[in-house]
Amino acid sequence: MFVIYIIEDDESLRDNIRLLLKNNGFYCLTFKNGLEALRTMHKALIPDLIISAVTNPVYDGIRLYENLNSNSRLKEIPFILLSEKDEN
Repeated sequence: MFVIYIIEDDESLRDNIRLLLKNNGFYCLTFKNGLEALRTMHKALIPDLIISAVTNPVYDGIRLYENLNSNSRLKEIPFILLSEKDEN
């Protein structure tokens, strides 16, 4: 089973990404921030891929990436950073 972590504070965007991936056969876990995801990685399931928002008010994608990169067990996880452009 290929496991993907989706980390995004915008619930609508997080759910849309999850549904798109789920409909294509992937198992996804969703998190509101990188700290939630990091806690899960240390306690349970390590993902095969992480998709994370760059910005997050609690624990952003850059900080999570740096944290994972300093851990020999977690630094090999592929990591995609999402950024969004405000149209206003």
